[in-house]
Amino acid sequence: GRLTAVHIGQPMAIVLDGEVYSAPTIQSQITNRGQITGNFSVEEINYLIKVLAAGSLQAQLSQEPISVSILGPSLGQDNLNRGREAFIISIVAVAAFMLFYYFFAGLVADLALMANGIIIFGGMMLIDGTFTLPGLAGIVLTIGMAVDANVLIYERIREEIFSGEYDLRGAVRQGYNKALSTILDANITNLIICAVLFYTATAEVKGFALTLTIGICATLFTALFATRQIYYLYTDLIKIRRLPMLATVVPAIHRFLEPNINWVGLRRVFWVLSGIAFIGSIVLVEARGVDMFDTEFRGGVSLTMATAAVDEDNDGQGDLDETGEPIRLMIRHTGDPTAVEDRIRAIGGQANPATATSEEERIRLTILQEFTNASILTEGDTITDEQGNILASHFQVKVSSPKGLEDDSAITRVIVDTIVEEFGDQLDATPPLSFKGGDDDDSTTYVNPITEAELGQNIPRPQETRRVPEFVGGAAIMLENLDPAVTENDVAKRIEKMRRQPDFAQYGARKVQVVGLTPVDPQNPRAGYRDLVVLVNDPYRSFLKVDAELWWREVADPEWVLIRRALQQPASLERVSSYTSAVAETLSAQAIVAVVLSLLGILVYIWVRFGSLRYSVAAIVALVHDVMIALGLLAASAFVGGTAFGSALLIEPFRIDLGVVAALLTIIGYSLNDTIVILDRIRENRGKLPLPTAPIVNQSINQTVSRTLLTSVTTLLAVVIMYAEGGSGIRPFTFCLLIGLIVGTYSSVAIAAPLVLRGGGGAAAAAPAPVAGEPAAG
Repeated sequence: GRLTAVHIGQPMAIVLDGEVYSAPTIQSQITNRGQITGNFSVEEINYLIKVLAAGSLQAQLSQEPISVSILGPSLGQDNLNRGREAFIISIVAVAAFMLFYYFFAGLVADLALMANGIIIFGGMMLIDGTFTLPGLAGIVLTIGMAVDANVLIYERIREEIFSGEYDLRGAVRQGYNKALSTILDANITNLIICAVLFYTATAEVKGFALTLTIGICATLFTALFATRQIYYLYTDLIKIRRLPMLATVVPAIHRFLEPNINWVGLRRVFWVLSGIAFIGSIVLVEARGVDMFDTEFRGGVSLTMATAAVDEDNDGQGDLDETGEPIRLMIRHTGDPTAVEDRIRAIGGQANPATATSEEERIRLTILQEFTNASILTEGDTITDEQGNILASHFQVKVSSPKGLEDDSAITRVIVDTIVEEFGDQLDATPPLSFKGGDDDDSTTYVNPITEAELGQNIPRPQETRRVPEFVGGAAIMLENLDPAVTENDVAKRIEKMRRQPDFAQYGARKVQVVGLTPVDPQNPRAGYRDLVVLVNDPYRSFLKVDAELWWREVADPEWVLIRRALQQPASLERVSSYTSAVAETLSAQAIVAVVLSLLGILVYIWVRFGSLRYSVAAIVALVHDVMIALGLLAASAFVGGTAFGSALLIEPFRIDLGVVAALLTIIGYSLNDTIVILDRIRENRGKLPLPTAPIVNQSINQTVSRTLLTSVTTLLAVVIMYAEGGSGIRPFTFCLLIGLIVGTYSSVAIAAPLVLRGGGGAAAAAPAPVAGEPAAG
């Protein structure tokens, strides 16, 4: 009311984060209600209402980033290199296998695979996307589905060639036509998963949905259109009438790939084995409990530690590079008792709560035990020495909260204090400073409002003629008699670090400048200052012009508290973040919602597409079975990881992190793809029957065995190589994926297909149906 009463007839801007959304003219004084008159669309009205409803936000967005964190390879440089090499080797192996088995058709499939990769990477560049580990998981699944689409087509062509009804041109046409519905069904169900994940999952998992969506579209284009044009040229232009494959050149392979097995008759054996494995997995997951979850899903602490600056001339100031930044000590990441990762894990290995003599000591040792499974990543630039060791100056350490402890502040304090104590001599740990008023809570003596553009007119230093117009409306905080003397840069960095802490995050957008007043040596500014002034201003909110009391409450007092705390405690750690249980619960809830909605979407699509709820239930049961078995074996890794057997198989105590979530999503996509292929053949063979009989189910499984084996072999070949050669950073992801691919292939045949059987099969299940090219049984 006071503001608008004296500005009637003048425009008043409605501003959010420095951008004017509307500037109506003030017609009358505004108190408890007001009206904006003009020509607005409905969209403009709704948006303006949202801006006004936001009110005066505590946290403002800054034009410049208040902190910049350059993350090194989150898996470590060595793991990143090994993962990239393993990925390339696996792709080459898959391409070589396709070429070996399908000859010319394999070359066409490899060209399609290459085109897929170009489209995916081109699409990500077009939208300026970034690959995360879940995003790379989407590429892995895309490769599997792209190979599968070509295998489906080729196996259909092989069937038509052996039937003798068509020449090569007709066999190719029939192969594409018959594989079309299966490929579409398999890819559309995965697109449903992508759509759900993109709108419900966390940002990292959205990377999986994005890359898989692009990959699916690329697969449909290359497999159904691009390769078909090549075969038209092959048969019509070049007029070649043969398409040799290994299975046509070696008839024994053809006979092996079209067996005559009574799968339905074995269903009860399969179901008993699966039931035992399912229950066993639940027991294993329950036995391991919350220890299965990594920091993101169970809470914990993430901290960044920076090494001390190098001081070769021993002047106490630290050496600077050409940009003015300190040259920091580079220390080893892993692989040696003196390395960061090994020292942190050793702390956990030495902690034994059973030896505690008090409850406080027991809690501390319980927290320290979690250091054994801590995640230690490099940040910023890294270098590699002559021995191939990775050296870095910044490290990010993630430690999970122990089971049963809910005091987040106590957990954070123990973890931070332990890290500081362990690496104190190597950390960027400057001493606390003493200064005039350091023990005084009252800001009025040391904080001055900035009302004039000349610095000396705002502080008790009239000789200071430097102009600071950009800070008018802000505050000048005097720091006098500093001991020891410090540089402007040192004080600015301490304040910046403190401003990034949660207690002061709401003041992060404020502009800050440190001005030296009394140098120790006027000829050498690096010797530091005894007196400084800190200038602070909020570029978006000028409290001083509106209400002096509000200015003291919102600017002077908080800035005085912030600066006192920044200068009076050692700047030992760059950043400390705590993942509270509430954050972990939110992430878990998002994951559960995404999975449930995905399953519902799949259920509805298959129900509509196949005309029976039985098909939907069969697919969902298989998916739940696969995910549970994968989780069970993931839980078992904790009990096997420390043994000679586990070491031989490269098994460690794996935990559920975002990479494993991506692997589980990949398992769902792959298993669903596998199941759809068999169900689609069952639907084709049943004709007009409402539900299939046992001979039809057996016939359908036997007819798709070739596709199942070939797709599984190529995909498993890629994943096994990535698991063995990809490094420990991606091993939890590849371990889970490896288990899921094996179980997913099994469940499609042993779980999903028999579940669609009409009335349990009866006597008809005893004899499998004849397969094309084979005599009828009995």
